[in-house]
Amino acid sequence: MSNLKVKNIILFLVLSLFSLTVLAQKNAELFKVANEVVTVDEFKRVYEKNATNKKIDYSENSVNEYLDLYINFKLKVHEAKAQGLDTVQRLQKELQTYRKQLSESYLVDKQISDDLLKETYDRMNTLVKASHILVSVQPEDDTLVAYNKIMDIRKQLEEGADFAEMATKYSDDPSAKQFGGNLGYFTAMQMVYPFENAAFSTKTGELSNLVRTRFGYHILKVFDKKPNPGEINAQHILIRTKKDNPNAEATDLVPLSRINKIYQQLEDGKDFAELAKQVSEDKGSAAKGGQLPLFGHSKMFPEFETAAFNLKNDGDYSKPIKTPVGYHIVKRLNMVPIKPFDDIKKELVQKVKRDARAEVSKVQFIDKLKKQYDFNLNEKNRLKFYDELDETLITQNWEGKEFTSNNNTLFTFANKKYTIGEFARFIVNARYRTKFKSKDEFLKAAYMDFEHSTILTYEEQNLENTNEDFKRLLGEYTDGILLFELMEQKVWNKASKDTAGQKSFYAKNKENYMWNDAVRATVYHSKDLNTALKIKELRGKNHPIDSIKTKINQGKVSLISITTKGYEKGKDPTIDGVKWVEGSEEIVKNDDGTVKLVVIEEVLNKKVKTLAESKGYVIADYQDEIEKNWLVELREKYGVTINNKALKKLID
Repeated sequence: MSNLKVKNIILFLVLSLFSLTVLAQKNAELFKVANEVVTVDEFKRVYEKNATNKKIDYSENSVNEYLDLYINFKLKVHEAKAQGLDTVQRLQKELQTYRKQLSESYLVDKQISDDLLKETYDRMNTLVKASHILVSVQPEDDTLVAYNKIMDIRKQLEEGADFAEMATKYSDDPSAKQFGGNLGYFTAMQMVYPFENAAFSTKTGELSNLVRTRFGYHILKVFDKKPNPGEINAQHILIRTKKDNPNAEATDLVPLSRINKIYQQLEDGKDFAELAKQVSEDKGSAAKGGQLPLFGHSKMFPEFETAAFNLKNDGDYSKPIKTPVGYHIVKRLNMVPIKPFDDIKKELVQKVKRDARAEVSKVQFIDKLKKQYDFNLNEKNRLKFYDELDETLITQNWEGKEFTSNNNTLFTFANKKYTIGEFARFIVNARYRTKFKSKDEFLKAAYMDFEHSTILTYEEQNLENTNEDFKRLLGEYTDGILLFELMEQKVWNKASKDTAGQKSFYAKNKENYMWNDAVRATVYHSKDLNTALKIKELRGKNHPIDSIKTKINQGKVSLISITTKGYEKGKDPTIDGVKWVEGSEEIVKNDDGTVKLVVIEEVLNKKVKTLAESKGYVIADYQDEIEKNWLVELREKYGVTINNKALKKLID
């Protein structure tokens, strides 16, 4: 055996041993609560997920602090399950609702393949200039008539007919008569998906094959393809022309003269934004100095886009250009190029989910599942069932009672048989049944729905076994629900409702609830200065608070309100702004015209707060004490063991 082979074998063994060692370290036990083992890998994942800083801190203090929190968390969850909280119907219902939402998200994400995302991204980097002719097809139309019409148009185009003239004459697109079928430049996700496919697959200068979309039949001619520069931030100034005027050439002279004068002002050094505010007739953007929302191709009039994207440098502006709404001068602020694929992948997934191409991806995903779980259609049984049906199937009266118990196999999937009877029951409940013109059309759609929903339901119910992330997230949410319920029972409600316990805890810990730089003050809130002066006058005559309130309000709508409480320094600007001298009075005017009379009743520095004044703090601290004592009990009840060797390896 050669030395080289020996070296390769030794290297392979060393690398294998290293990989196994790393894997063993990750899966090593870090601690145990009762019989539940928490591995190093699980702890690291949760620790890093909850880190407050981008740089993960594996210092001894930080790791030990979080380890203690995570052990407490596991103890509480274990206790919740021991008390049967995971069987409470209300909590199970909440969990099922969350699971449904989470599974829908995961299923859709799984359906969006990387190939589809990359196809979309690659197309986003290209602009296609094309024209089209549309022969529309409505649900009630005879599709053969439309098909023959579009094929006749295509034949004439192949024989040399002018595309723009044919579009103007025959296209059902409302804009065809104005633009001759010209769509300008567009990119991915700006047209319906079948149309986009035709545009990107047709060579420059050629006609596309026939394209069927929800609008009807199309023929495209591709004129140009070029790199997509991205989007542009721009300003513009608009001078409008009159619409539908038979003397357009004559009436355009005034707007043209105006825009030329504005252009000359820019050439003379006038500020673009200021001119836009003064003269632009696009009121929406004029107030913003002519600033438009960020836009790409196929968002504006073609003439406008051409002018904007032809500007070479930031700050450049165009000569006056004309669009169907008037004359413009366009200024480039900056270009925003398309971001790298990895930077916009998540955003792209969301866009694809909302696009028709997601349906294509869904079908591909289902085909993958069919192969994975050994799908097998019994075509003989299906056709036999179809033959036994008649056109009453698509009426409201069809009940299918003679078919719903049919136990013959329709298809098998994931080692389970799905029957003709199950499909028949699905058909009975299909509300769209009566919308079809024929039995065959309906059965085609209904079978596809039944097959797809059956396969996707199986995958949704099986997600815990096929997707670790889903299983983990669902487990975290389940633990969170149980933890919240248990804490509410054992700590939060107990502390807030146990008034005797609150009093006892307060009595033992009064020194923790001291006023520090504080006063007790009475604030009279009045509607105006005269009312405040009247209050002050009544106080000078030793009227008590209730008497003052009665005399001022006189049984009418409340003109004043009165608040007496403690205020700490820095918590209220009004109180901070008056002199802290016992018995002092000051009138303070508010910005809204109302007036306060502030009376300092007592300076509270270094005095103990009453239970009422400190109740929020007392309850919070009482909760902490209850929880602390309870955790001691849980540790004794279940036991906690820590693998110090594994812990030491975690710490920097």
